Amino acid sequence: MAIHRPSLFNDSDMVTFRQTPTSEFRIPYTFVEALNEGTLFDRSARVFEEAARTQRLYDVVVGEDQRIIGAGMLQDTFKEADGHPREEELGALMVHPAARGIGIVGLMIKLMLVHRYAVLRTSDTEEDYIAHVVDGNRGPIHALLAAGFEDLGPMKLHPGEFDGHIEHMMAPGENYVPMHAYRFNRDAIDNLIHDLWTFWHGGRELSRTDRNLRVKVDFSGMVDPAFLDAEVERIGPICAPTGA
Repeated sequence: MAIHRPSLFNDSDMVTFRQTPTSEFRIPYTFVEALNEGTLFDRSARVFEEAARTQRLYDVVVGEDQRIIGAGMLQDTFKEADGHPREEELGALMVHPAARGIGIVGLMIKLMLVHRYAVLRTSDTEEDYIAHVVDGNRGPIHALLAAGFEDLGPMKLHPGEFDGHIEHMMAPGENYVPMHAYRFNRDAIDNLIHDLWTFWHGGRELSRTDRNLRVKVDFSGMVDPAFLDAEVERIGPICAPTGA
């Protein structure tokens, strides 16, 4: 007997990308914890709260009841002796299984980087944005490369090298997790601004034809379309856009 499950989306629903309010940090924390499929670092609620407080926690909600379907954050991972951050990890990327394959992760990564680097303009010129992908987890790789991340090659991450638990990802008898490291190329930020501008003025719609799925997107509360208009006018034509 088939079990009926209500659709995650309705035709009239709007998918909204947001910077998570500090008071709501537990919503993406619980969402990521509930859906974690064993390929993410196990971050504490304290890490999510800190990210929300410093405007580095993001989520994707849908419908009038604001059902969460995606999350992501930027987290300090390396600081100098004076406490000044030098690396921010892009991670905790999670999308509800029923919402995968329509481009939510790719759009989320671009919005996070443009919001942090261009809108807030709070990033140090020497600070790196990095991402780690556990071997075998190929899902986010295309989205990272399309957003301007460069593959730095394989690495081994040991317990204690990151503010989060990784033991659940270690193979029996090993004391590390094999993964690939990626670093954001800052020269790509203008391309991302153009991508978001094109997406917004091109209908701001995500779709997947094999599921007959098509939803409208609003990210104006995170990256103002007027900001994109001004930046595109300032930047001028881009010779090789990365695509939305």
